Amino acid sequence: MKSINKYFALAILVCLVSTWELSAQTKSKSKSRSTSQSKAKQVESRGRLPKYFAHLKLKEEQREEVFSVQSKYKKEIADLTKELENLKESQQEDLYDILSRTQKTLYNKYVAGTLKVGESSSKKESSGKPALKSKASRKTSRKSTSSGKKKSSRSKSK
Repeated sequence: MKSINKYFALAILVCLVSTWELSAQTKSKSKSRSTSQSKAKQVESRGRLPKYFAHLKLKEEQREEVFSVQSKYKKEIADLTKELENLKESQQEDLYDILSRTQKTLYNKYVAGTLKVGESSSKKESSGKPALKSKASRKTSRKSTSSGKKKSSRSKSK
């Protein structure tokens, strides 16, 4: 009975210690989160120095000028980026309009990921009928037939 009480007391002690450590960790995490959030807000309001500028030992006045120039161009860059995205969408729509109905279906399957490039999508090819020969295989078959014809014509002339 005494050994059971010892184990029970030990288990309670372990639970108390682990709870105390856990609460200490969560307090330190919440403090570090709040400080990192305030730093992020400060950086966001001032901006970041461009690459390598931090190594140039800028004076505070120069840093403020850099941040001013960045904020001056920030909205214009955002507007131009949005305009570029719109132009790319328009281009894609115009390219899509060029395609035939079957090409559009095939394109949509590629985009959706239901068909991989190079996989057969037609029912004719999967039904056992022979597929069209590639250019390379057609060239090799032409060479073999044309070289065979030359040999036969040479043998006739001799």
